[in-house]
Amino acid sequence: MLSKWQEDLKGMWGTWLFVMLGCYGLFLSSFVFADGDYPRDLFYLNELFMIPLVTLMTVLVFQREFGGYFSEIFATFPLKMWEVIARKFTQFIVLLIGVHLLWVEIYKLKFGLLQTVTYDYSNHEMIYTKLNWLELFSQSFPSYIFVAAMTVLGLVFSKKVYGGLGVGFGLWMLEVLTNGGFLGRWTLFSIYIPEEIPFIENRVSLLVAAVVLVVVSILWAERRAKWVASEDVY
Repeated sequence: MLSKWQEDLKGMWGTWLFVMLGCYGLFLSSFVFADGDYPRDLFYLNELFMIPLVTLMTVLVFQREFGGYFSEIFATFPLKMWEVIARKFTQFIVLLIGVHLLWVEIYKLKFGLLQTVTYDYSNHEMIYTKLNWLELFSQSFPSYIFVAAMTVLGLVFSKKVYGGLGVGFGLWMLEVLTNGGFLGRWTLFSIYIPEEIPFIENRVSLLVAAVVLVVVSILWAERRAKWVASEDVY
């Protein structure tokens, strides 16, 4: 297991690692160089700006096996695709936690506290309050996982990195342009959840949908003949 993780880490080295790090650097600079007396809105950082990074992280983790020329060779290996995708998703979640925790700690050092609109489970309403990292992360985690699952689906179906990027960024862009109206009751953004839709229903629905999308990706990836004999792979 350890050797597989080591191989996967080596497989991340390359163009997409530098793209992801560059975008993450821009993300950090958006508040690191801001006026300390005027904290950047955590909603925009935690959801609006973080979701594109989720797409890049997903591509970074999955692109070696499912998004390039190596995918045709990889399809001939005697491997169980569900194990590969499960391992990759585990790596993605570990990376996601690390990336999220790092920027939140830097934000706290810069502005001193975390304060944003969040869901109050006791009163069943959105309120503006102080919160900790876990509360902030858990609020948007279902959206992150759903976008990651959509990105993987795009990678697996298209056999191209840009297929995954197109699906992930396209979904995010449509949600931004419609203020959450594209997905409606299943919107990615917590502040755009319709008042008549329970917050928990929205978040759980995204998690369930993500699981379904991952299962579909696994079933499609198991059709190994689809991965071979394609001239335009990347």
